[in-house]
Amino acid sequence: MKSFKRILTLFVVLCLAVGSVGSFIGIAQQSHPTIGEITVSPNNPAPGDQVIIRPTFRNGDTSSASARITEVSIRGDSIFEAVDDIGTLGPGNSVSVPFSVAFETTGQKKITVTMRGQTESGSILFVQKPVYIQVEQNAALLSSPTDTAVSGGETPVKLTVSNGRSTNITGIELMLRGEANINRPLRTNGSIPPGGERTFEYDVSFERSGQQELIGEISYRTPDGSTRRSTQSISIDVEQPDVDISLSAQNTNGTGGSTDVEIHNFGNTHLDDVEILAQSEEETVARVLAGDVSPDTSTIISIPAQPHANGPLTVTASYRTVGEEHQISTTIGQALGEIRLTGVETTVTGREVLLEGDAANLGRTDA
Repeated sequence: MKSFKRILTLFVVLCLAVGSVGSFIGIAQQSHPTIGEITVSPNNPAPGDQVIIRPTFRNGDTSSASARITEVSIRGDSIFEAVDDIGTLGPGNSVSVPFSVAFETTGQKKITVTMRGQTESGSILFVQKPVYIQVEQNAALLSSPTDTAVSGGETPVKLTVSNGRSTNITGIELMLRGEANINRPLRTNGSIPPGGERTFEYDVSFERSGQQELIGEISYRTPDGSTRRSTQSISIDVEQPDVDISLSAQNTNGTGGSTDVEIHNFGNTHLDDVEILAQSEEETVARVLAGDVSPDTSTIISIPAQPHANGPLTVTASYRTVGEEHQISTTIGQALGEIRLTGVETTVTGREVLLEGDAANLGRTDA
Protein backbone atom coordinates (compact mmCIF):
# COMPACT_ATOMS: atom_id res chain seq x y z
CA MET A 1 0.00 0.00 0.00
CA LYS A 2 2.85 2.38 0.84
CA SER A 3 4.57 1.45 -2.41
CA PHE A 4 1.46 2.38 -4.38
CA LYS A 5 1.28 5.80 -2.65
CA ARG A 6 4.96 6.49 -3.41
CA ILE A 7 4.46 5.63 -7.09
CA LEU A 8 1.38 7.88 -7.28
CA THR A 9 3.21 10.77 -5.60
CA LEU A 10 6.18 10.40 -7.93
CA PHE A 11 3.85 10.38 -10.94
CA VAL A 12 2.17 13.65 -9.81
CA VAL A 13 5.55 15.36 -9.25
CA LEU A 14 6.78 14.28 -12.67
CA CYS A 15 3.61 15.58 -14.28
CA LEU A 16 4.01 18.96 -12.57
CA ALA A 17 7.63 19.14 -13.60
CA VAL A 18 6.85 18.32 -17.20
CA GLY A 19 4.04 20.88 -17.19
CA SER A 20 6.39 23.60 -15.87
CA VAL A 21 9.00 22.88 -18.50
CA GLY A 22 6.37 23.03 -21.26
CA SER A 23 5.12 26.38 -20.01
CA PHE A 24 8.65 27.89 -20.02
CA ILE A 25 9.38 26.67 -23.50
CA GLY A 26 6.08 28.12 -24.72
CA ILE A 27 7.03 31.77 -23.68
CA ALA A 28 8.75 33.24 -26.77
CA GLN A 29 11.27 36.08 -26.30
CA GLN A 30 9.96 39.22 -28.04
CA SER A 31 11.34 42.69 -29.02
CA HIS A 32 9.23 45.86 -29.32
CA PRO A 33 11.05 48.32 -31.62
CA THR A 34 9.43 51.76 -32.14
CA ILE A 35 10.20 55.15 -33.66
CA GLY A 36 10.21 57.68 -30.85
CA GLU A 37 10.70 61.46 -30.94
CA ILE A 38 11.54 63.09 -34.28
CA THR A 39 13.21 66.50 -33.96
CA VAL A 40 13.46 69.03 -36.81
CA SER A 41 15.90 71.94 -36.81
CA PRO A 42 15.09 74.64 -37.69
CA ASN A 43 11.39 74.25 -36.93
CA ASN A 44 10.17 76.37 -39.84
CA PRO A 45 12.88 76.31 -42.49
CA ALA A 46 12.96 78.34 -45.68
CA PRO A 47 13.61 76.96 -49.16
CA GLY A 48 17.26 76.06 -49.56
CA ASP A 49 17.95 75.85 -45.81
CA GLN A 50 19.81 72.84 -44.46
CA VAL A 51 17.31 70.98 -42.29
CA ILE A 52 18.34 68.31 -39.77
CA ILE A 53 15.70 65.60 -39.19
CA ARG A 54 16.73 63.43 -36.23
CA PRO A 55 14.48 60.43 -35.41
CA THR A 56 15.08 58.21 -32.37
CA PHE A 57 14.74 54.42 -32.77
CA ARG A 58 13.97 52.44 -29.61
CA ASN A 59 13.60 48.89 -28.40
CA GLY A 60 10.99 49.08 -25.67
CA ASP A 61 11.74 48.55 -21.96
CA THR A 62 9.25 45.69 -21.92
CA SER A 63 11.15 43.83 -24.65
CA SER A 64 12.65 40.49 -23.72
CA ALA A 65 14.91 40.24 -26.76
CA SER A 66 17.19 42.36 -28.94
CA ALA A 67 16.39 43.59 -32.44
CA ARG A 68 18.81 44.09 -35.31
CA ILE A 69 18.16 47.30 -37.28
CA THR A 70 19.21 46.82 -40.89
CA GLU A 71 18.06 50.14 -42.37
CA VAL A 72 16.53 53.46 -41.34
CA SER A 73 15.35 56.01 -43.91
CA ILE A 74 13.32 59.14 -44.58
CA ARG A 75 11.23 59.69 -47.69
CA GLY A 76 9.25 62.61 -49.09
CA ASP A 77 8.66 64.43 -52.37
CA SER A 78 12.02 64.34 -54.19
CA ILE A 79 13.71 63.29 -50.94
CA PHE A 80 15.13 59.92 -49.95
CA GLU A 81 17.92 59.34 -47.46
CA ALA A 82 18.88 55.99 -45.89
CA VAL A 83 21.43 54.62 -43.45
CA ASP A 84 22.21 50.88 -43.39
CA ASP A 85 23.15 48.49 -40.59
CA ILE A 86 22.50 50.63 -37.52
CA GLY A 87 23.29 47.68 -35.25
CA THR A 88 21.49 45.73 -32.55
CA LEU A 89 19.24 47.36 -29.97
CA GLY A 90 18.90 45.57 -26.69
CA PRO A 91 15.84 45.92 -24.45
CA GLY A 92 15.43 49.58 -23.39
CA ASN A 93 18.14 50.83 -25.73
CA SER A 94 17.77 53.57 -28.38
CA VAL A 95 19.75 55.32 -31.09
CA SER A 96 19.27 58.66 -32.90
CA VAL A 97 20.19 59.08 -36.55
CA PRO A 98 20.46 62.59 -38.15
CA PHE A 99 19.42 63.20 -41.76
CA SER A 100 20.29 66.41 -43.62
CA VAL A 101 17.86 67.61 -46.30
CA ALA A 102 16.80 70.82 -48.07
CA PHE A 103 13.45 71.81 -49.55
CA GLU A 104 13.12 73.72 -52.81
CA THR A 105 9.61 75.13 -52.32
CA THR A 106 7.40 76.46 -49.54
CA GLY A 107 4.42 74.67 -47.99
CA GLN A 108 3.80 71.73 -45.66
CA LYS A 109 6.07 68.77 -46.33
CA LYS A 110 5.31 65.20 -45.20
CA ILE A 111 8.35 63.09 -44.40
CA THR A 112 7.94 59.37 -43.62
CA VAL A 113 10.52 57.81 -41.29
CA THR A 114 10.99 54.03 -41.79
CA MET A 115 12.80 51.42 -39.70
CA ARG A 116 13.56 47.94 -41.05
CA GLY A 117 15.14 45.06 -39.18
CA GLN A 118 14.89 41.55 -37.80
CA THR A 119 14.14 40.01 -34.41
CA GLU A 120 16.23 37.31 -32.76
CA SER A 121 13.62 34.81 -33.77
CA GLY A 122 13.97 35.79 -37.43
CA SER A 123 10.77 37.87 -37.74
CA ILE A 124 10.91 40.89 -40.07
CA LEU A 125 10.56 44.35 -38.51
CA PHE A 126 8.92 47.21 -40.42
CA VAL A 127 7.90 50.41 -38.58
CA GLN A 128 6.93 53.80 -40.05
CA LYS A 129 6.11 57.22 -38.59
CA PRO A 130 5.33 60.51 -40.41
CA VAL A 131 6.58 63.98 -39.52
CA TYR A 132 5.24 67.24 -40.99
CA ILE A 133 7.46 70.25 -41.69
CA GLN A 134 6.20 73.73 -42.59
CA VAL A 135 8.57 75.39 -45.07
CA GLU A 136 8.10 79.17 -45.08
CA GLN A 137 9.37 81.95 -47.29
CA ASN A 138 12.55 83.54 -46.00
CA ALA A 139 12.72 87.25 -45.28
CA ALA A 140 13.52 88.83 -48.63
CA LEU A 141 15.72 91.78 -49.52
CA LEU A 142 14.20 93.95 -52.22
CA SER A 143 16.05 96.80 -53.93
CA SER A 144 13.96 99.75 -55.09
CA PRO A 145 14.67 101.23 -58.52
CA THR A 146 17.64 103.50 -57.98
CA ASP A 147 17.99 106.94 -59.54
CA THR A 148 20.81 107.26 -62.01
CA ALA A 149 24.05 106.57 -60.17
CA VAL A 150 27.10 108.62 -61.09
CA SER A 151 30.70 108.20 -60.09
CA GLY A 152 32.05 110.72 -57.61
CA GLY A 153 28.65 111.69 -56.20
CA GLU A 154 26.16 110.34 -53.69
CA THR A 155 23.40 108.06 -54.93
CA PRO A 156 20.38 107.12 -52.75
CA VAL A 157 19.94 103.34 -52.59
CA LYS A 158 16.74 102.00 -51.01
CA LEU A 159 16.61 98.44 -49.68
CA THR A 160 13.43 96.86 -48.33
CA VAL A 161 13.33 93.86 -46.00
CA SER A 162 10.08 91.92 -46.52
CA ASN A 163 8.81 89.31 -44.04
CA GLY A 164 7.08 86.54 -46.02
CA ARG A 165 6.78 84.27 -42.98
CA SER A 166 3.67 83.55 -40.89
CA THR A 167 5.29 84.86 -37.68
CA ASN A 168 7.15 87.96 -36.53
CA ILE A 169 10.86 88.26 -37.19
CA THR A 170 12.91 90.23 -34.66
CA GLY A 171 16.39 91.62 -34.20
CA ILE A 172 16.71 92.58 -37.87
CA GLU A 173 20.17 93.65 -38.99
CA LEU A 174 20.91 94.77 -42.55
CA MET A 175 24.53 95.23 -43.65
CA LEU A 176 25.36 96.76 -47.04
CA ARG A 177 28.82 96.12 -48.50
CA GLY A 178 30.60 96.82 -51.75
CA GLU A 179 33.35 98.77 -53.46
CA ALA A 180 31.80 102.11 -52.55
CA ASN A 181 31.65 104.62 -49.73
CA ILE A 182 28.48 103.68 -47.83
CA ASN A 183 27.12 105.97 -45.13
CA ARG A 184 26.21 103.91 -42.01
CA PRO A 185 26.36 100.48 -43.66
CA LEU A 186 24.73 98.66 -40.68
CA ARG A 187 21.04 99.31 -40.05
CA THR A 188 18.81 97.68 -37.41
CA ASN A 189 15.11 97.26 -36.74
CA GLY A 190 13.26 95.73 -33.79
CA SER A 191 10.69 93.56 -35.56
CA ILE A 192 8.67 93.09 -38.74
CA PRO A 193 5.18 91.49 -38.57
CA PRO A 194 4.01 88.75 -40.95
CA GLY A 195 3.60 90.18 -44.43
CA GLY A 196 5.21 93.47 -43.36
CA GLU A 197 8.27 95.26 -44.64
CA ARG A 198 10.80 97.92 -43.63
CA THR A 199 12.72 100.20 -46.01
CA PHE A 200 16.24 101.47 -45.36
CA GLU A 201 17.81 104.27 -47.42
CA TYR A 202 21.57 104.52 -47.91
CA ASP A 203 23.73 107.27 -49.38
CA VAL A 204 26.30 105.51 -51.55
CA SER A 205 29.27 107.07 -53.39
CA PHE A 206 30.92 105.13 -56.20
CA GLU A 207 34.50 105.89 -57.21
CA ARG A 208 34.29 104.31 -60.66
CA SER A 209 31.77 104.22 -63.47
CA GLY A 210 30.44 100.99 -64.99
CA GLN A 211 28.39 98.20 -63.45
CA GLN A 212 28.99 98.02 -59.70
CA GLU A 213 27.76 95.38 -57.24
CA LEU A 214 26.54 95.84 -53.70
CA ILE A 215 25.95 92.98 -51.26
CA GLY A 216 23.08 93.09 -48.78
CA GLU A 217 23.26 90.75 -45.76
CA ILE A 218 20.16 90.20 -43.59
CA SER A 219 20.20 88.65 -40.13
CA TYR A 220 17.10 88.09 -37.96
CA ARG A 221 15.58 85.78 -35.34
CA THR A 222 12.47 83.60 -35.59
CA PRO A 223 10.11 82.85 -32.66
CA ASP A 224 11.84 79.50 -31.97
CA GLY A 225 15.07 81.40 -31.24
CA SER A 226 16.82 80.46 -34.48
CA THR A 227 19.01 83.08 -36.15
CA ARG A 228 18.51 83.21 -39.89
CA ARG A 229 20.77 84.85 -42.48
CA SER A 230 20.46 85.53 -46.18
CA THR A 231 22.53 87.40 -48.74
CA GLN A 232 21.56 89.15 -51.95
CA SER A 233 23.60 91.00 -54.57
CA ILE A 234 22.42 94.25 -56.15
CA SER A 235 23.79 95.47 -59.50
CA ILE A 236 23.87 99.21 -60.22
CA ASP A 237 24.95 100.93 -63.44
CA VAL A 238 27.20 103.87 -62.57
CA GLU A 239 27.57 106.60 -65.21
CA GLN A 240 30.04 109.39 -65.73
CA PRO A 241 28.69 112.65 -64.21
CA ASP A 242 26.89 115.05 -66.54
CA VAL A 243 26.08 118.40 -64.90
CA ASP A 244 23.49 120.27 -67.00
CA ILE A 245 21.46 122.95 -65.18
CA SER A 246 19.19 125.76 -66.37
CA LEU A 247 17.85 128.69 -64.34
CA SER A 248 14.97 130.96 -65.32
CA ALA A 249 13.01 133.70 -63.55
CA GLN A 250 9.83 135.54 -64.46
CA ASN A 251 7.46 138.02 -62.89
CA THR A 252 4.01 136.74 -62.08
CA ASN A 253 0.80 138.69 -62.68
CA GLY A 254 -1.75 139.17 -59.94
CA THR A 255 0.54 138.05 -57.11
CA GLY A 256 1.77 141.38 -55.83
CA GLY A 257 4.89 141.46 -57.96
CA SER A 258 6.45 138.15 -56.84
CA THR A 259 9.08 136.37 -58.96
CA ASP A 260 9.00 132.68 -59.82
CA VAL A 261 12.43 131.10 -60.13
CA GLU A 262 12.72 127.68 -61.78
CA ILE A 263 15.82 125.51 -61.63
CA HIS A 264 15.79 122.53 -63.99
CA ASN A 265 18.20 119.63 -63.68
CA PHE A 266 18.78 118.15 -67.14
CA GLY A 267 21.87 116.20 -66.02
CA ASN A 268 22.30 112.85 -64.30
CA THR A 269 23.62 114.12 -60.96
CA HIS A 270 21.77 115.10 -57.79
CA LEU A 271 21.75 118.79 -56.86
CA ASP A 272 22.17 119.04 -53.10
CA ASP A 273 21.46 121.99 -50.78
CA VAL A 274 20.12 124.29 -53.51
CA GLU A 275 19.93 127.93 -52.39
CA ILE A 276 18.35 130.83 -54.32
CA LEU A 277 19.80 134.35 -53.79
CA ALA A 278 18.06 137.44 -55.22
CA GLN A 279 20.04 140.73 -55.46
CA SER A 280 19.32 144.21 -56.74
CA GLU A 281 22.25 146.63 -57.22
CA GLU A 282 24.44 144.22 -55.21
CA GLU A 283 22.01 144.34 -52.30
CA THR A 284 20.49 141.04 -51.16
CA VAL A 285 16.72 141.24 -51.24
CA ALA A 286 15.83 137.55 -50.74
CA ARG A 287 17.47 134.21 -49.81
CA VAL A 288 15.51 130.94 -50.11
CA LEU A 289 16.54 127.31 -49.49
CA ALA A 290 15.19 125.06 -52.24
CA GLY A 291 16.36 121.65 -50.95
CA ASP A 292 17.60 118.97 -53.36
CA VAL A 293 16.80 118.46 -57.04
CA SER A 294 16.96 114.97 -58.56
CA PRO A 295 18.04 114.25 -62.15
CA ASP A 296 15.45 115.08 -64.86
CA THR A 297 13.34 117.11 -62.45
CA SER A 298 12.78 120.79 -61.71
CA THR A 299 11.66 122.93 -58.81
CA ILE A 300 10.03 126.38 -58.67
CA ILE A 301 10.66 128.88 -55.87
CA SER A 302 8.55 132.02 -55.44
CA ILE A 303 10.34 135.18 -54.23
CA PRO A 304 8.04 137.86 -52.75
CA ALA A 305 8.29 141.41 -54.10
CA GLN A 306 10.69 143.70 -52.30
CA PRO A 307 9.35 147.29 -52.40
CA HIS A 308 12.68 148.81 -51.36
CA ALA A 309 14.60 147.17 -54.23
CA ASN A 310 15.46 149.15 -57.38
CA GLY A 311 16.73 148.16 -60.76
CA PRO A 312 17.21 144.75 -62.36
CA LEU A 313 16.94 141.65 -60.17
CA THR A 314 19.81 139.14 -60.33
CA VAL A 315 18.91 135.60 -59.23
CA THR A 316 21.69 133.12 -58.38
CA ALA A 317 21.25 129.40 -57.61
CA SER A 318 24.02 127.77 -55.59
CA TYR A 319 24.21 124.00 -55.24
CA ARG A 320 26.55 121.09 -54.59
CA THR A 321 26.90 118.10 -56.90
CA VAL A 322 29.51 115.36 -57.40
CA GLY A 323 31.38 116.75 -54.40
CA GLU A 324 31.80 120.25 -55.87
CA GLU A 325 30.12 123.65 -55.39
CA HIS A 326 28.43 125.30 -58.40
CA GLN A 327 26.53 128.50 -59.21
CA ILE A 328 24.29 129.68 -62.03
CA SER A 329 22.69 133.14 -62.42
CA THR A 330 20.07 135.00 -64.44
CA THR A 331 18.82 138.62 -64.47
CA ILE A 332 15.34 140.10 -64.79
CA GLY A 333 15.31 143.55 -66.40
CA GLN A 334 11.72 144.41 -65.54
CA ALA A 335 11.30 147.58 -63.44
CA LEU A 336 9.65 147.33 -60.06
CA GLY A 337 6.82 149.80 -60.80
CA GLU A 338 6.18 150.14 -64.52
CA ILE A 339 2.77 151.60 -65.39
CA ARG A 340 1.64 151.46 -69.02
CA LEU A 341 -1.48 153.16 -70.43
CA THR A 342 -3.55 151.23 -72.93
CA GLY A 343 -6.64 152.11 -74.98
CA VAL A 344 -6.00 155.89 -74.63
CA GLU A 345 -8.61 158.26 -76.07
CA THR A 346 -8.02 162.03 -76.41
CA THR A 347 -10.81 164.62 -76.11
CA VAL A 348 -10.17 168.36 -76.73
CA THR A 349 -12.58 170.80 -75.11
CA GLY A 350 -11.60 174.40 -75.63
CA ARG A 351 -8.24 174.84 -74.03
CA GLU A 352 -8.43 171.48 -72.15
CA VAL A 353 -7.20 168.09 -73.36
CA LEU A 354 -8.79 165.06 -71.66
CA LEU A 355 -6.97 161.70 -71.80
CA GLU A 356 -8.94 158.53 -70.96
CA GLY A 357 -7.59 154.95 -70.95
CA ASP A 358 -6.59 151.87 -68.88
CA ALA A 359 -3.44 151.71 -66.71
CA ALA A 360 -1.64 148.36 -66.61
CA ASN A 361 0.95 147.55 -63.90
CA LEU A 362 3.75 145.64 -65.59
CA GLY A 363 6.10 145.94 -62.66
CA ARG A 364 6.73 143.61 -59.70
CA THR A 365 5.10 145.74 -56.95
CA ASP A 366 1.67 147.17 -56.24
CA ALA A 367 1.06 150.60 -57.73
